[in-house]
Amino acid sequence: MRVLLAKQNLRFTGRVADRGYVFEIGKVRVEGSMQELMHKDEVMALLSL
Repeated sequence: MRVLLAKQNLRFTGRVADRGYVFEIGKVRVEGSMQELMHKDEVMALLSL
């Protein structure tokens, strides 16, 4: 099943999704498994965490 979930809560999203995509100004900036994304400094900076 595929679902589009627009959320800035990375912890919540990590529990319900296998993969994630971080968009900036309409383009994919970073993508990967939720486990990978939660450990990338770039993602944390983009989401201001």
